[in-house]
Amino acid sequence: MPFGKVFPNLVTAASYDPFFLYVSLDSVSSAEFAAMDFTVINEQNYETIALIWHEFTHWIDHIGTLWGQKNLVLLLNALNARANNDPREFWRIKTHELSNHADDLANYYNTTHMDHVGGFRNLWRYQHTCGLRFDLNGVLDEGKPLLFTKFATAQGRLIARVPVSVVSVLETNATYAEFMIKSGYIAGIEDIVDRMEKQRALSRELESILYDSDLTLYSVVAHMTATPNHITDIFKAYDISSSVGTLLLNLPTNVLSAAPYLPNDNEEWNRRASAMIGNADIGFGFYNLMQNLINAYGPDNYSLANLLQASHLPEQEELERRVLTAMHFNLRELHPGPLSAFGTALINMGMQIFIRRGIDGKKIPFTALLDQFDFTPDVIFSDTPFNNQNIDMDDVQNRMAAAEAVSFDERIALFAFYEEKMNEFLKVCGV
Repeated sequence: MPFGKVFPNLVTAASYDPFFLYVSLDSVSSAEFAAMDFTVINEQNYETIALIWHEFTHWIDHIGTLWGQKNLVLLLNALNARANNDPREFWRIKTHELSNHADDLANYYNTTHMDHVGGFRNLWRYQHTCGLRFDLNGVLDEGKPLLFTKFATAQGRLIARVPVSVVSVLETNATYAEFMIKSGYIAGIEDIVDRMEKQRALSRELESILYDSDLTLYSVVAHMTATPNHITDIFKAYDISSSVGTLLLNLPTNVLSAAPYLPNDNEEWNRRASAMIGNADIGFGFYNLMQNLINAYGPDNYSLANLLQASHLPEQEELERRVLTAMHFNLRELHPGPLSAFGTALINMGMQIFIRRGIDGKKIPFTALLDQFDFTPDVIFSDTPFNNQNIDMDDVQNRMAAAEAVSFDERIALFAFYEEKMNEFLKVCGV
């Protein structure tokens, strides 16, 4: 499936599918989920709730950020183009595929030179480099550079080279949500021995993510926060990384591309850096905003206000106003078709999520979105049966076009039907 690869999946017990727009909880039954009280986190449920929040965070970033909504519009426009059966609009299918590949970058650009497991007592070194993407003809494109991070052992042996991409930001956000649930519960354990044992185990779990050569694509943003800020508290590093990452997922491209960049004495780096800024590259944006913050205020002086001021960006309230304006524009960008009403409802829901979370996702505790179950994705469980037999696709499509209720099975069957049709189209592009 060429669709939906942007959102990472580091665990086998759960996942988020950004094509079908549901969370899969493979280790949780429907009865267990229905009986779960998300407002009371205890010894029996805290790890499961943390896992659920990891995946729900992916859904929130897809529905409730400006970047995610743009991706959503591309998806729904591709589906509508195919559902309308108008070949003149099939370019929207290819546009959606290319957008996903541009955000992902992992398969080709991520290289592992040696298997290595480091740790807090066996720290890695890293340096940033700048490479180029390829255009559609396979030629290096000087207009589309990308930021790489090279990790090495303390002795200088190269471990891996990874691009800093949207995927890195998305997994940082989800990992932060998961570990905040776990650490929040553990901090409240009264038995000091039990609490300290669980805190050490949690630290080792996070350490294993940060210093595994197979996971550098997903840990790179946390390293880019901790190291230049001299932060040794990794939970703090993830907290800051999630705030900056969510900000970047929400910044309009014209705002991100206006952030200043301090040149160095490497002309090629400066040229490519300017191109990445002009392209509003989120990976380089993370690097650039963090460097501007440190240059203006010194290491370990993060606040949202400091970050915005250091890069001469508008204040929080003004930025949030601009984001909501851009989200309203997303509604107008929806291509007419049977899924337009469905898309309109999702984007309106996403705007409400954004209003509650704010530009950096920290206006309210992220768990507050679940407390009242105001906003939750479609979820399938370990015992969820799929019943797609005898579904009349024309009837489902007509009811969705009329904004009438359809079942989860019906919607998934319709999406699967058009996914196959879209894949068939992609195979003949350029042939």
